[in-house]
Amino acid sequence: MRKCRTMGVGMSVIAVLILIMGLFENVLPAFLYILHWGLFWLMWW
Repeated sequence: MRKCRTMGVGMSVIAVLILIMGLFENVLPAFLYILHWGLFWLMWW
């Protein structure tokens, strides 16, 4: 019973990590793009 529970927790943790990684893969490039343009404009001013 206990082994089943720990496996379930492990699976859910992995699922959450995959979800977060998926979100970051979509968010991070956009964030870096915005950051890049923000720095670009700061340099120009």
